[in-house]
Amino acid sequence: MFIKLDMYKRIQHYLIGLFLLSLMTSMAGIEFFSALISLTLLFVYAQHKISQDGLGEISFPSRIGLDGTILFLITAATISLVIHNDYNPNRIHEFTPLRWVILLYTLVFAFQFVGIKKEELWMERFFLVSMAIGLYAFFQANTGIDLVRGNNSAVQFDHFDKFPYFRASGFFSNPMTYGHSSAMWGPLAFSFFLVFSREKKWLILSGLSLLCILIGLYSCHTRGSWIAVFFGLLSVALLWRVKWGLIFLVVALLGGAILGLLIPAFSERVVSIFDPNFNSNVSRMYIWKAHFAIFKDYPWFGSGMNYNPYLVDDYFNKLGVPSTYHQVGHAHNTYLQWLAGTGIIGFLAYMSFITGALLLSLKEYFITEINQKFLRALLLGSVGGQLAFHFGGLTECNFRDAEVKSFFLMLIALALAIRFQRARQEAK
Repeated sequence: MFIKLDMYKRIQHYLIGLFLLSLMTSMAGIEFFSALISLTLLFVYAQHKISQDGLGEISFPSRIGLDGTILFLITAATISLVIHNDYNPNRIHEFTPLRWVILLYTLVFAFQFVGIKKEELWMERFFLVSMAIGLYAFFQANTGIDLVRGNNSAVQFDHFDKFPYFRASGFFSNPMTYGHSSAMWGPLAFSFFLVFSREKKWLILSGLSLLCILIGLYSCHTRGSWIAVFFGLLSVALLWRVKWGLIFLVVALLGGAILGLLIPAFSERVVSIFDPNFNSNVSRMYIWKAHFAIFKDYPWFGSGMNYNPYLVDDYFNKLGVPSTYHQVGHAHNTYLQWLAGTGIIGFLAYMSFITGALLLSLKEYFITEINQKFLRALLLGSVGGQLAFHFGGLTECNFRDAEVKSFFLMLIALALAIRFQRARQEAK
C-alpha cells in the first residue's frame, strides 16, 4: 500500500525541522536527519516511478543551477588526490568530505518538495533555539561549566590574554565551530528584524534572537567570527536599505566603543586583531606562510585535497619557524586551504561555486516581490549568512568544519529551492 503525498510531505516537514535544529546543536544530528531526509526522498521518487496513484503530479529537478561549478570542483579535488599518491597512504578517506555535494542536492530537493511559502514554525523554532543557545554560551563563558559534557572539555580557558576568560562553545565541541556557525545565524535573524519591522511578533522574536546570538558570539571570544558577523550584518542592512547600512555602521562602532570601555577583555580582544606581535597572530602568520609555500611547490593541483596539514610541519622547518609555533593542522584560511590542497585549479573551482551560489541568491532576492516578505527575509538572510561564511573564511578554514559548512549549504539550498518554487509557479 502506497503512502499518500500529504503524508510524505508531513514526514519531510518534521525531518527538515529536526535537521535545522541539529544544525545548531549536533553534528551527529546533522548526519542522522540528513540521511532520513534522503531516504524519504528516495521512497517518494520510487513510488512516483512505480505508480502515481495517490501522489498526483510532483516534480524533481534534474539540475540545481550550480551543477557545472560543482562538477568542476569535484574533478579538481579528485585529480589533486589521485596525482599525489606517493606520500598519501589514505587518500581514499579524503574523498569522504565530498559528501557535502549529496547534502546540498538533498536539501534543495527536500525544500522544494515540501514548499517554502511561509514555514513559520521553522523560523519560530530557530529564533527560540538561538536565544537559548546564546544565553547558554553566556553561562558557559562566566562559569566554565559545560552541562552537555561532564568534563567541560569544550569550554576552553584562554590564558594568553591580560584578562583571562572561558571561551564558550554552545552545544558544539569547539568555540570556533560555534562562533562561525552563529555568525551565520545573526544575518538571518537581522533580515527578519528588518523585513518584518512593522509586525510585532516577528520583530520581537527576531530582535531577541539577534541579541542573544550576539551575546553568544561575544562569549566564544573568537575574533574571526566577530569579523564575519559584522560584515554579514552590514551586507543585510545595505541590501535592505542603504540608509540602514549607514545606521548599522554608526550603531556598531558606537556600541563597540562602549563595550570596549565597559569590558576590558572585549577591548583587548578587538585591539589584538591589529597587533602583529600578539601570540595568536604570530602563529597564524606562520601557518599562512607555510601553506602558501606548499601552494608554490604544488601550484596547479595542490598537494592533495585536505592533505596539506600533514606536510605543514616540514615546511615550518624549511622556513625556519621557531618550534613553539609549529602548529600542525589546516591553513586557518579557507582560500589558502584550497590553494595548498588543490592548487590554482581547485581554488578557481571553489571560487566559481561560492560566487555562483551568491549571485543566484542575490538575483532571487531582487526579483522576489515586495509583498512576499517571508521569502525576501529568507533570501536576504541567506545572502548575509553566505557573506559571513566567506569573511569568516579569511581567518578560519570554514569549509573544512563540517558543522559550519552544513549551515552554509543549507543557506544556499534555501535560495535554490525558492528559485525552483518561483519557476514552477511561472510555468503554470
